[in-house]
Amino acid sequence: MGSLSDEQRRVVEFPPTGGHLLVRAAPGSGKTETITRRIGYLIDQHRIDPATVLALTFTRRAAEDLGRRIRPADVWTGTFHALGVEILERWGAVIGIGRPLRICAGSRQADLLIRAIALAGVTPHDDERDQRRFARELRHRISRRKRRGVDDDSRHGDERVPDGQMALIHDAYCRLLRDEEALDYDDLVTRAITVLETEEDAAAHYRARVRFVFIDEFHDISPEQYGLVRLLAPPRGLPVQLTAVADPDQAIYEWRDADVSTMLAVLRREYRPHELELTWNFRSAPPIIDAANAVIGGDRRTRPAVAVLPPDGGAAPAVACVRSRDHLAEADRLADYIQRAVDSGRYRFGDIAVLSRTHARSRYAAERLPQQGIPIWRVEPERFMSQPEVQDALRYLELLIALRDDHFVPALNWPRVLVDEVTMVHLRRLARRESLSLCALARRIDQYADEVSPLTRAAIRDFFVTVAGPLGDLADGPIHALMGPFLDVLRRRRSPLPLADRPALRDTFDLLGGHLRAAEGALAAALAANRPIVVRAGTDGDSVAASLIITHTLDRYLDHDVVLAAVDERVAGDAFVIELGRDRPVTEHGIGLTVWVTPHVSFSLGTLAWRLGQMLLMRHERDPAVPLVAFDLETGDRHPLTAEVVEIGALWLTGDTDGQPPRAFAQLVRPTSPRAITRQARDVHGLTWNRLASEPAMVDVLPALLAFLEDAVLVGHNIEDFDYPILRRAARDLGSPEPRHLLIDTAKMARRLLPDQRSHRLEDLVHLFDPEARQTHRALDDAKLTKRLLAYLECARRRQQELEALTEALPLVAMSIAAAGLDIRHDNALLVRAGARAAAF
Repeated sequence: MGSLSDEQRRVVEFPPTGGHLLVRAAPGSGKTETITRRIGYLIDQHRIDPATVLALTFTRRAAEDLGRRIRPADVWTGTFHALGVEILERWGAVIGIGRPLRICAGSRQADLLIRAIALAGVTPHDDERDQRRFARELRHRISRRKRRGVDDDSRHGDERVPDGQMALIHDAYCRLLRDEEALDYDDLVTRAITVLETEEDAAAHYRARVRFVFIDEFHDISPEQYGLVRLLAPPRGLPVQLTAVADPDQAIYEWRDADVSTMLAVLRREYRPHELELTWNFRSAPPIIDAANAVIGGDRRTRPAVAVLPPDGGAAPAVACVRSRDHLAEADRLADYIQRAVDSGRYRFGDIAVLSRTHARSRYAAERLPQQGIPIWRVEPERFMSQPEVQDALRYLELLIALRDDHFVPALNWPRVLVDEVTMVHLRRLARRESLSLCALARRIDQYADEVSPLTRAAIRDFFVTVAGPLGDLADGPIHALMGPFLDVLRRRRSPLPLADRPALRDTFDLLGGHLRAAEGALAAALAANRPIVVRAGTDGDSVAASLIITHTLDRYLDHDVVLAAVDERVAGDAFVIELGRDRPVTEHGIGLTVWVTPHVSFSLGTLAWRLGQMLLMRHERDPAVPLVAFDLETGDRHPLTAEVVEIGALWLTGDTDGQPPRAFAQLVRPTSPRAITRQARDVHGLTWNRLASEPAMVDVLPALLAFLEDAVLVGHNIEDFDYPILRRAARDLGSPEPRHLLIDTAKMARRLLPDQRSHRLEDLVHLFDPEARQTHRALDDAKLTKRLLAYLECARRRQQELEALTEALPLVAMSIAAAGLDIRHDNALLVRAGARAAAF
């Protein structure tokens, strides 16, 4: 106790039976140290059970700091959100929240908000950075709605969100959260409150456990956080002591309803605490204190107990308070100060630190300073957990805990897509037919060899070996034991083919494909006849690599045994023979592969074997027998949550192979009133009330439409976020069961396959293969354009799939090129680089 000031000692030694306590603490007065010393005092001097102490703060970093200072470790320290997680993990089932908790934050929350904005019909920004900034602003408004239970558009209006639209965005966002069975940070507190208010056993459990509650930075507490504390530690009636530490001058969360004056008034009225003060600043030099008091209008009561002098013993440097007109002007002023300090010769760039209240506020300075020739080092370049790659990685970790379909699909297709959109809907149809979850079907995928291609089966098998093998056994262990194998798995699942090399590799594929077409056809015919396959190879490195690639392809993917034979060894009469290193014409009895010399490059036996294997596997990648219908709606406005259907167009994409025209469905629909058709919508599709007044209403059209669609997979442009949600809502509003069709969204498919396109609008994409095409914005015409776009995207999909086939054999390809003594340039240089990357992975 000797190192404590008199003020600090009064707080530390306040009696545990003396009622509740409010400590007003000035900046730098050692309030966190005082809290930890008080907890230690209660444990050591009054023998209280450490497990009955709950210490709460507002950031994870502050909670970790508090936890490091407190001994023993049985003291319960954490943030309000961590407290909510604890309550919901244990008791969430009583209000329908399952385990494990899925917390939606960072980039995943931004993605949901952007989708909700689109569903509500609010026009998004074109620039992705502006989209996310707008989503961040709306996140704060949705947070207020959740905390207050009311809209606040009148106080926080936005010209891009007119009256009433905020409620639509909020509803859409909450529905998307429910669909993902996820919670955001506001839910962690508000749902925990619901648990304690509705489940008496839960409230009794925590009230029996907690006897001392400490709240650091009470000036930042919001009403719902205070409500959670009040449920755990009621003001009266239980033997619990609340200690709150606050400094009104440091309150920074008023934007989220943390009104320090109001909350202190409520605390005083309900808890009637004794009040003590910590007024001495132990941390800052006088100029800092004077500047802070000048800014916040303080009463200059915070003076240092010990004067802090600069290292050279001179006067403490002055503090300049500067007001700038905007962020850019502030960054320019900052650059000027830094440059002048360095030019003075007293400082180097590395001696200067720039601090900002939030990471976002430092962005302008981080962009501007390097432009002025000032080197910077950012301590926190970006939030680690918000990076898209980290969010994707978390899906693997979630999958280890609970194999769920909504985790399985994105995890399977990351970091590269192994099962494309069309194949995935085929697998989902199989799962429905077999009454299995998608994960359960995937676990027994080899039982469906007649319906699922070899490449798809191998990709799924490898995925489960990855999860059940190196990671599955570690799922229940400590995270540090999991991360090494986990990162190794992710590294091995990356594609070894850089995006920059892919156009040239496609040209190589085309060249080799033409050369090997006849040989691949003869080998495919022999496999179809189930004939024995014999590979005759020499002992040179090129021949060995080629024989290994052929054996691997036939055995692993096609479940066909291969017999390896010496060059002159006799084979069975019905065998199909692949001669490596010996020229042999293509016949029904066999083929020969030799190093292929072209005017620009020579290709090794291993390269030819690899390309032959790819072509053979792609032959088995026939389009699955999935019934497809192109689908499009025209609506009275652009808001999916309120739009009424004015026209329906649908076109069967299967069934016209025998020369018959595809079945089509085209129907105008009368909306409920003329007001249902906005001027903007009318300008797009040209449909007016006068034109639609005599048409049937949706209630009369829906049965015929659903009968036409049957159980087909619906294909549409933006169908997942626009057309199909409107159809489901229309069915729900009419009292009909909501349809459950599987979907292929060509907009999302195009963004994946054609990421470099500036626009992914339907008409712009069709212009890639038909510059004269025009989008009429009539439903059946747009369905026909969607059909053409899907065919184009399917070609792109197959090309990408072919490129990714057999990449595990690329190290052997690179070895064969070196063994054959070929020049490593042009195509061979690309293949050797890819082989090196594959070996590294």
